[in-house]
Formats: sequence, C-alpha cells, structure tokens
Amino acid sequence: MYEISYSKEKNRIYIKISEDLCDAEEKKYIDDMIHCLNNVRPNFTVCANLKSCGISVLHNSGSFEVVRNYGREKKIYKVAIVLNNEIFNANLANSFNKLNDTFKNIEDAEKYLDS
Repeated sequence: MYEISYSKEKNRIYIKISEDLCDAEEKKYIDDMIHCLNNVRPNFTVCANLKSCGISVLHNSGSFEVVRNYGREKKIYKVAIVLNNEIFNANLANSFNKLNDTFKNIEDAEKYLDS
C-alpha cells in the first residue's frame, strides 16, 4: 500500500509506503509517480516515509530507477527519507548511500527540506 501527494505550495512530493508492494502495485506506483512528477516545478523536494514499508520494497528499489531518472530530469533538489533505523542500519546502508539524508521522523525530514 502506498500514498503519493503533491504540495504545490512547497513544491514537494510526499510518499508513504507501508507494507510490501505486489508487482501490480509497483507498476501503479511508478505510473502515479510519473504523473506526479509531470506537475512539479524545478527544484522540487521529496519527503518519503518508508518507516513502515516492507523490507522487500527497499531491496527492490532498483525497480524505481525510471522514477529517479525522471526526477533528475525534472530538477529534483532534495530528498529526505524517513526510515526505521534498525532496518536501515542492518540491511540498507549501501542501498541508500546516494540519498541526501535519512531521518527517524517526518518532523526532522521537513526541517531539512525547508532549509
């Protein structure tokens, strides 16, 4: 299950993924993200809450390369990822080494993106 929203005021995409995504949900997520990216202005930011997502979503992050590439084309400025630290430290440090920053909570992620 996932939710995607866009704040025009902040020029920010909000993503929340909880649990695992089946193949059909992954495809729909990619389609929904491309649609959302069509509406952003240059220098947009992304706040992704992955704290409750299934570990397989994080390990399959290569599936979302098309979204990351399109985000770069649309001039992404900053990304903040909210993760469960235990999962991140144990399994994913290398997968997320190119992200701007990771956080324990949404509030800290928002502060970072607003700066």
